[in-house]
Amino acid sequence: MKVYYPIFVDLSAKPVIVIGAGKVGMRKIRALVAAGAHVKVVSPEAFGDLTGVDWKQRQYVRGDLQGAFLAYAATDNRSVNAAVTEEARELGIPVNVADAPDDCGFIVPARLQLDDLQVAVSTGGTKPGRAAAIRDRIREFLSGNSL
Repeated sequence: MKVYYPIFVDLSAKPVIVIGAGKVGMRKIRALVAAGAHVKVVSPEAFGDLTGVDWKQRQYVRGDLQGAFLAYAATDNRSVNAAVTEEARELGIPVNVADAPDDCGFIVPARLQLDDLQVAVSTGGTKPGRAAAIRDRIREFLSGNSL
């Protein structure tokens, strides 16, 4: 099992590429926009509102990751995700691959934001549902307690 080093990153105006805009991709896109990233999405379809992002309504092609600070492969097509991963590694861009933690250069934890407090919970990408459940328990605990 990989061991990940937890880190919080300032994404303000940083170029972040998301390949895929399905259910998983849209969750990532919304979080990235909220973090202030300059988000570029490459996907023939979107399953949500892409206001505030640069949407290339087409299939991924090699070269789409050029200039990215981070990349996300969030399609339901393993060969596309593999191609995105390969390009990201060649360019030295950290990549997150939906549902494939072994291919990830970074993972995204279950995150809780309460005012200026942030809590991140991770299972190393192996059990995201468990991490989300623990995050939700922390939210319940904190909502009953003032800090």
